[in-house]
Amino acid sequence: MILVIPFCIKDCRSALKNIQWAYELDGKSDFDVLLSYDTDVPEAIIRQIDEAAGRAFRSVIHFCYNEWKGRPNWPNPQNYAFQCLCWEIINKHQRPFLFWEPDAIPIREKWADDIWRDYQGCGKKFLGHIVHGAIHPTSLHLNGVAVYPPNLHEYSTAIMIPPEGVAWDVAGSYDGVVQNSRHTHLIMNVWEVDTNNRAVTYGGVCPTFKKQSDVDDLVDFDASLFHRNKDMSLIDRLRERRTAKKQVNNSRRCNKKSTHTTRR
Repeated sequence: MILVIPFCIKDCRSALKNIQWAYELDGKSDFDVLLSYDTDVPEAIIRQIDEAAGRAFRSVIHFCYNEWKGRPNWPNPQNYAFQCLCWEIINKHQRPFLFWEPDAIPIREKWADDIWRDYQGCGKKFLGHIVHGAIHPTSLHLNGVAVYPPNLHEYSTAIMIPPEGVAWDVAGSYDGVVQNSRHTHLIMNVWEVDTNNRAVTYGGVCPTFKKQSDVDDLVDFDASLFHRNKDMSLIDRLRERRTAKKQVNNSRRCNKKSTHTTRR
């Protein structure tokens, strides 16, 4: 499985922070990563992302495509970028890939290993979070942060050529994606939250993590990825937890050594 990290000039800093966080969790992971970006992203930030990815993953593949020149409104650039990436996978790599968006935050160690293991045993070609009721009360679609087959164009024409005004992940539900998908608890999809910090499909705001109780409210630590956190604040809170845990463990080791020395 290739880990695909798509980014544009708007979220390249988020991609960098996410990669650095992945390295903090697992050190050098035994996965290849593909950086997918357009010609509008400055070379300086690409070099920083490449350096961080080189530390965190087995190998780094670059895919740079031409900047979108059409109508700039959502979801046109996003649909174009995904289509470019898919043809790159189809023509050059022929391997399943995790579409790891910058706002999908790794929750814990071995997050990617567990997703890959789940995909291998799921019996389906797509693995991710199947969203209920986002478009209408009975609708189903596979959220974009998911694992895809290398030949996904053979399962869905709509995901490759979405109808006007329809995002590619929603368009995939128009033909073959959902019926060839397996839902996994490893990829959380909390699109919005209400004023009580409860997950909602619409009418709320994008999750943010100002304090640890926000993490307790929303994050399932048995999962691998939390999607979506645009301001990357979840990384800050999870880092605080790791630091606190290390301090407690170090304190316990020191106390054990002290007790052992006293008894002698």
